[in-house]
Amino acid sequence: EELKLFLQNFGAGARALTAGETKAFLAAGDV
Repeated sequence: EELKLFLQNFGAGARALTAGETKAFLAAGDV
């Protein structure tokens, strides 16, 4: 749930990560 909230906040405005960093983050979070 924390990841979902983070992604909602991220999508709302903070697009600081590159596509590659986002992929890496999602891969690490997808346990």
